Amino acid sequence: SSSEYGKHDLSKSGQSKSSNSSKTSSLTNELLLPAQTKSSKLSKSKSSKTLKSKSSKSSKTSSPTNGLTPKPTQSPIPMPSLSVTPQDPTIIDGGEPGQTYLFDLLAESIPPNVSEVRFEWAGLGTTGSTVASVVNGTAETTFDLSSVQSGPFEISTFVYAAGSTDELASDSLSVRIAGPSLVVTPPPGLTNGSINTEYTFTLNVTDLPSGVDNVIFLSTFDFPNEINLNSSSVVDGQAAITVSTSYPTDGSFGFLWGVRDAGDPQGLVLGGSSVIVIGMESTRSFTLDSCGDSVQSNNTGVGSAVLDTWDISAIPNGVTFNIKGDFTGTVSSLFNIDYPDGQNRVFEAEPSSTFTASNVFTRLIQSDQFQVSTISFMGGWSYEIQCGEIATMEESGEIATME
Repeated sequence: SSSEYGKHDLSKSGQSKSSNSSKTSSLTNELLLPAQTKSSKLSKSKSSKTLKSKSSKSSKTSSPTNGLTPKPTQSPIPMPSLSVTPQDPTIIDGGEPGQTYLFDLLAESIPPNVSEVRFEWAGLGTTGSTVASVVNGTAETTFDLSSVQSGPFEISTFVYAAGSTDELASDSLSVRIAGPSLVVTPPPGLTNGSINTEYTFTLNVTDLPSGVDNVIFLSTFDFPNEINLNSSSVVDGQAAITVSTSYPTDGSFGFLWGVRDAGDPQGLVLGGSSVIVIGMESTRSFTLDSCGDSVQSNNTGVGSAVLDTWDISAIPNGVTFNIKGDFTGTVSSLFNIDYPDGQNRVFEAEPSSTFTASNVFTRLIQSDQFQVSTISFMGGWSYEIQCGEIATMEESGEIATME
């Protein structure tokens, strides 16, 4: 160990010093012996005392084990830490869909100059944020999450000094919502694809409940503009199919997939969506300077999907956003929000309908952008984003309107 090495090294150094002092004393005494005059005796006496004193000092300083007290070492300053703990641990191995679960956040060893911290969390498709006071270097809070979708999820948590973007600590937790899950491989978020090239995807549903003997997979790629239905038998609680498509032109296109119980159309229903980009990705960029700004843009996307990237760096941390969408198409449309990376919220709009959603996500320190992808096969659409609850400033109103 380092401490053993230090002692060994110091002991060597001490022995060397003691040996040198001893040689110096003997040599000086020998030089003084021939002179037996009174003055020389006096000189010898003084010299001996002096040498004896030096030798004694040298002996004391040369050996660390002869009563020398080591200098006290300062304890290292502990680094801030954050831990996230579920109050109900069953969510780690298999929580119930739709049930609300509470999670405790505990930040410790917070620097003395920090009186308040901001907690942030993202998981199960949503985000949240709150400010808490620091007491004796510790701060804590509790938040809740729920999901109707089954499958594995990652919950990410962060703590910052309030009013600062410097992260103090972070922690994450893997959880699982029990029930069937539908996975598409390879991951369907294809970008920079090529025209007239066939792309194949595997749809695999697992953990189906007993009693489900057959399922029907649904998929559409926009070219051709129709829904494909494929029936599959269930073996050991799972079923899978492969689907393929190619695109004759560049553009952004919606890929929708789903599965349902063949024997109960109103029962099990799972699904998802993504955007396939053929050619260079065309993303529209917008900046929100404040909650009072209003921005409008026409639908200029090529294909069934439009990608919008929103810069919200000027919006205060902790602000939540509300969504309102209008769809005039003859088939259902999808409205996807990705914020931050890895967190996705999907809203489905029935034909010729309007939908609203409150507190869709919270402005986090960790991410200054969010992306919206709208998939609509037939008809027009528009959506609005408004500031909802604001924790840090008294301001509300329409942010932007897209159509």
